[in-house]
Amino acid sequence: MTRHARLLAFLSAVVLTPLLAAQAAAPEETFTLDATVALDAYSAAAESRIEGVLAATRTLAATEEARSGDWARMRELLAVLAAHATEHAAVWYARPDGSYFTVEKGLTGETLRERTYFPGLMAGGRSSVRWSSASPPASGR
Repeated sequence: MTRHARLLAFLSAVVLTPLLAAQAAAPEETFTLDATVALDAYSAAAESRIEGVLAATRTLAATEEARSGDWARMRELLAVLAAHATEHAAVWYARPDGSYFTVEKGLTGETLRERTYFPGLMAGGRSSVRWSSASPPASGR
């Protein structure tokens, strides 16, 4: 290495070493988030997802297949909805007597008749039940 190259390397080390050390020792920036902002964002995302599933369900309910009441005709449409509503959603079709079908099981042999919201839904009303309690009862309940 020539004298000129050694001098250049020395000066570079003298100048750059303190800069790199200062940068490495600099405290990391902290990330803060207002809890209200985070909750509002999460709430908006959840409401948007629920509205999307509700719109898809209403669209499906307006089809000729669903309006026929024939499980064999509507099963494939419900299977498509179920494939896209996988997050804690149960996709099922209920008859006026309370018996119901699921995509996985077909006719379940169980009933929704005892659910407090069921008569109102069959009368054409909207459910005031929260999504988590609108799923069919588990076996044995």
